[in-house]
Amino acid sequence: MNAALLLASVGLGAGLALQVAMNTRMRDFSAGAVGAALVSFAVGTLALAVVLAALRGPWPGGGLGQAPWWAWAGGLMGALYVLGAVVIAPRVGPGPLLAAVVLGQMSAALLLEQFGWLGTQPHPVNAVRVLGVLLIVAGAALVRLF
Repeated sequence: MNAALLLASVGLGAGLALQVAMNTRMRDFSAGAVGAALVSFAVGTLALAVVLAALRGPWPGGGLGQAPWWAWAGGLMGALYVLGAVVIAPRVGPGPLLAAVVLGQMSAALLLEQFGWLGTQPHPVNAVRVLGVLLIVAGAALVRLF
């Protein structure tokens, strides 16, 4: 595996923890959880538009009609994550929330790769991969209990 990509992935994970704290705080200034999620997505959309304009990249267009119906739900999944995090984090804390999120991500990833769903590269589930998910369960429990 490319070490730089793995390091960047760690940075993305750290960004999720920051995002939880930032969006939870925004809730206090934006009329609740849905308002905080809306502000988060508006700022993110604006930032991506600025980056795309700066890179002089092509804007999304003609090919969008060719996308499968389920590809459109990616934004919905992001919105549900942000909204859920804003609601759940104040009740359980960012650590347990993110441990549970990682558990959900890894469990879903195993299913996606096992069956090649949503265009993923098939990668059969084996005992070592299941052990990895079980270790995440143990880690989530430790984060929550201590």
